[in-house]
Amino acid sequence: MASLIAILDLKGKPLIQRSYRDDVPLSYVERFLPLVLDIEEEGQQVTPCLSSQGINFMHIRHSNLYLLALSKRNSNAAEIILFLHRLTQVLVEYFKELEEESIRDNFVIIYELMDEMMDFGYPQTTESKILQEYITQESHKLEIQVRPPMAVTNAVSWRTEGIKYRKNEVFLDVIESVNLLVNADGNVVRSEILGAVKMKCYLSGMPELRLGLNDKVMFESTGRTARGKAIEMEDVKFHQCVRLARFENDRTISFIPPDGEFELMSYRISTPVKPLIWVEAAVDTHRGSRVEYMVKVKAQFKRRSTANNVEIFVSVPEDADTPKFRASTGSVQYAPDKSAFVWKIKQLGGGREYLMRAHFGLPSVKNELDVEKRAPITVKYEIPYFTVSGIQVRYLKIVEKSGYQALPWVRYITQNGDDYSLRTALEKGIGNAHSNLHYAHLKEDAPISAGIKIEKGPPCLPKNGKFMRRQVHNLSYEEIDRQAEEERKRLAAANGDDNGEDDLGVGEEEESEELLAQDAKEWKKQDHYAVLGLSHLRYKATPAQIKVAHRKKVLKHHPDKKAGVSVSHSTNDDAFFKCIQKANEVLTNPERRRQFDSVDPYYASLEEDAPTPADFKKDKDIEPKKFFALFGPVFEREARFSKKEPVPMLGAYEDGKDQVEGFYDFWYNFDSWRSFEYMDKEVNEGSDNRDDKRYTEKKNKTERARRKKEDIARLRGLVDLTLGLDPRIKRIKQEEKEAREAKKKAKNPAVDNKAKLEEEKKKAEEDAKKKEEEDKIARAEAKKAKLAAANAAKKARRQQRTAEDGTPEA
Repeated sequence: MASLIAILDLKGKPLIQRSYRDDVPLSYVERFLPLVLDIEEEGQQVTPCLSSQGINFMHIRHSNLYLLALSKRNSNAAEIILFLHRLTQVLVEYFKELEEESIRDNFVIIYELMDEMMDFGYPQTTESKILQEYITQESHKLEIQVRPPMAVTNAVSWRTEGIKYRKNEVFLDVIESVNLLVNADGNVVRSEILGAVKMKCYLSGMPELRLGLNDKVMFESTGRTARGKAIEMEDVKFHQCVRLARFENDRTISFIPPDGEFELMSYRISTPVKPLIWVEAAVDTHRGSRVEYMVKVKAQFKRRSTANNVEIFVSVPEDADTPKFRASTGSVQYAPDKSAFVWKIKQLGGGREYLMRAHFGLPSVKNELDVEKRAPITVKYEIPYFTVSGIQVRYLKIVEKSGYQALPWVRYITQNGDDYSLRTALEKGIGNAHSNLHYAHLKEDAPISAGIKIEKGPPCLPKNGKFMRRQVHNLSYEEIDRQAEEERKRLAAANGDDNGEDDLGVGEEEESEELLAQDAKEWKKQDHYAVLGLSHLRYKATPAQIKVAHRKKVLKHHPDKKAGVSVSHSTNDDAFFKCIQKANEVLTNPERRRQFDSVDPYYASLEEDAPTPADFKKDKDIEPKKFFALFGPVFEREARFSKKEPVPMLGAYEDGKDQVEGFYDFWYNFDSWRSFEYMDKEVNEGSDNRDDKRYTEKKNKTERARRKKEDIARLRGLVDLTLGLDPRIKRIKQEEKEAREAKKKAKNPAVDNKAKLEEEKKKAEEDAKKKEEEDKIARAEAKKAKLAAANAAKKARRQQRTAEDGTPEA
């Protein structure tokens, strides 16, 4: 139990302190820092637990703060230290950054959290998700829920009841970090694997999950006998949701997960690990002039895997300058602040090898570099769909009383740990590289990199005996120089020459009075391309052309030059010069230029004039020529926002079905990089009101999301309209119908005759039936006429008989 919890700054001044038992005076907090300083002056190590005058001081340090717990009793130190870490995590989740300023700004909430997390010195609720339900940063939310959530008193305190999702999913990541140290002889001195199983749960109700790992996994003290290669896990730590009693009995990982993201378990594997990425290097120092490096990297994992974002850090002398690099793949950058250069490889396939050469000048160098003081080579990488330990998830079962179906997703990642170092490199003498870099077993023409046949010979290096004797098996120096020259020419052709003098017309567009009268303060409303005279190029303008246009505009509109001429000097010239500077500032920054291109006013006006469904209410049949002239330029403009290349255009009327379907498939799944940060409302950085800043940032974020959603809907509506009016669709359907009929005829020539006979037979039957009906009607009419004649004769005889008898007819 803890008697007092306090948060101090680096000077030992208490920012927050809460007493729980009143058995330790608050003044004892100020004794902590002098106690630490006394221990440091004595040359001893400061431990997390200190004692003085019967008081136990337990502390941790986070950023520029101390979190301190005081106790007068013989308390469980590990429990209190763990509570301090949990307190730190909760405060970070509340305030993002735990600093002195955030402590002062949110002291009321911190006191509330400390009261809920500890009671009478005993830890209580430490789950941030539960605390956030009834301790919020906005006071009005407290009026809605005055009682603590049910999860606080439930047996499952880490999950609330009544959680609902429309789509139930579980994401499980197995992440393994490899720590490794290789000595100068190439032997692995230390290696370990630090693993973590992280989950993101979006499940409704109160589900129970059961996780099964492959049979090779063994936990320490299991009593099982290993068969073959087993994975022995040590220092296994589970989340509190795991049922430890069941795990101890049958090694089944069963749990009710918290909602959202959490770490299910962590483990350590101390078995020897083969380096996944092997790096060797040779260095040759020329006294007082230069130092040269040759670095080889090899991927020592299976070919079906690929390492992403590989970064190799090689240390160099602190006074090195004039760096020059040649690499068979990737890019190399010099980091003078780290006294190292970084070789970056975006993707490194399994079993592949690559070479890199670096050259540095030395303005002042000692007789020889001290190899022992040189830092080891460090490597960063990430290998997806791969685990170095071989751990696999056999099953992830999800059981919930409602019986819904959930989708489990599993991902494996292997990456470097905090310490992945190799001391095998930086041997003196590149001339001896055959032995140092183990090249002797490779043939001279072995195509190691990208299937290129390699020649030998290093005349691009300085004429030194060691270099002249060296034969490179992978990529010759001439090949490296030739490829670098070709790449330079390609970039020059794409971006324009450095001097840009061949860009005729750049920055020479006529300036309108409206353009010259712009207010520099309204720079967000100005057309930066028009200001620099690049309206005819716009987003196609290269950096070199922007540089040339800016130089021309500055020479023309600089206030000093305007003041020297005899004509009257306009006061707005200074404002327009500021517009020029602002336009250059925006367009030379790749990120800001990308933001401006997203809302370019020129193209924004064209978007407003784009075709809409209202334009085709009366007549939906449009001529092909008019259709392509109307919609073709629209998709050409929209294509500039695509992340994927190449972008299919609308095409022509004669395009086939595959081209038309490919066009609509691409545009219905269009992946756009367009963003709307440029239209954000400016945050008043000079204001001391943090709430105003947060409100502005939140509103900007909401507006960006709204504009992005509207843009996606606009583009989808455009594609729908195009599909509905596309004359090629009707043509393709007609062609398919004709093709089906032709195929049917070609398949059975007798079909037409048979159909004709059937039609004639049917017609004959109809004629016979019709004739039979006519005869029937004629017989009925004849019978009727005969009956009428008989009735008339009978009536005549009766009249005659009456006349003869003289009796009047009744």
